Amino acid sequence: MLRALHEHVKLRALIEIVAINELGNIEVEANLLKYNSVHGRFSEAVTYSADQLHIDRQSIR
Repeated sequence: MLRALHEHVKLRALIEIVAINELGNIEVEANLLKYNSVHGRFSEAVTYSADQLHIDRQSIR
């Protein structure tokens, strides 16, 4: 869902994701989003900090 939202401009204007309910390691989650083996490499910049995932200029807890 997160990737689909960022790849479709019209959806991005309607929906804002502010948190993700994930118990896994944030470093692994960022890597999986950026280098998905099914959908290919994600075109947006993906980084992370201690408790946030950063996609382009959006921060998600």
